[in-house]
Amino acid sequence: MLSAHAFDAGSALYIYEVNVRIPDHGRQLKKEGIEVMKKMKIDLQLVVKGIKAINNQLDKAIKAVEGSAVQGLSKKKDVSGKSAKKENTAGKKAADSATAFDMVIQIISRSKQGIDTSKIKEKTGFDDKKIANIIYKAKNRNLIRSISKGIYVKA
Repeated sequence: MLSAHAFDAGSALYIYEVNVRIPDHGRQLKKEGIEVMKKMKIDLQLVVKGIKAINNQLDKAIKAVEGSAVQGLSKKKDVSGKSAKKENTAGKKAADSATAFDMVIQIISRSKQGIDTSKIKEKTGFDDKKIANIIYKAKNRNLIRSISKGIYVKA
């Protein structure tokens, strides 16, 4: 009768005890039993080596996947860092030339008695929707306020 005890620890399989019981029918059987046990021991050692090799390959594959995931994240950070640098240079250019938002706020702040959207449209050349969006943002930031419907002054 052959019995083997094994346990699974994570991704490694360990075989820690093998018992082979051979009936005691004389010397010849004992010698054959010992030879069988030796062959079995060698076979089991080969199986254990194979399992360890597979375990090592799996560990390497897991590390490679984790490494590529970490590198993928770091590459994304690098890309965002590069785009952030581009944004900074674009921001410097935008500071030199006023943005649409800045232009509208400047026009409104120059008028002491208020200005309506049609005059803003004449001075900037923007369409009604763009002016409405800029006014909406400026009101939310408390940069401007409306005196009456459609007439805005600096807050």
